[in-house]
Amino acid sequence: MDAAPNSTESTKRFALPQLTRPTPETQQQPLRVIFGRAGMTNRDLENIEVGHIIELLETAEAPLDVVRNNRLVARAIPVERDGQLAWQVTEVLEETPRFRRRTS
Repeated sequence: MDAAPNSTESTKRFALPQLTRPTPETQQQPLRVIFGRAGMTNRDLENIEVGHIIELLETAEAPLDVVRNNRLVARAIPVERDGQLAWQVTEVLEETPRFRRRTS
């Protein structure tokens, strides 16, 4: 006859991970960095090929828009960090809502 499993073993073996809800401070927020804007006619877009150059409306020195939930939150410039493309924030817009800590 098999012995009853040790309750400590079965708890460890079948324990569920702790599930916690992310708070506004810890939840990842998707951001978009808009590199530039361009206008093209439908004809130009239909004829686009590899190697074509699309001129942007912005200058090369213009900071890029950082957008969250279709709302402009900051401006940034492209930089390289550890061999990877990154964005250095140059301006945080005043109307950007800040998360407040809960006091409960």
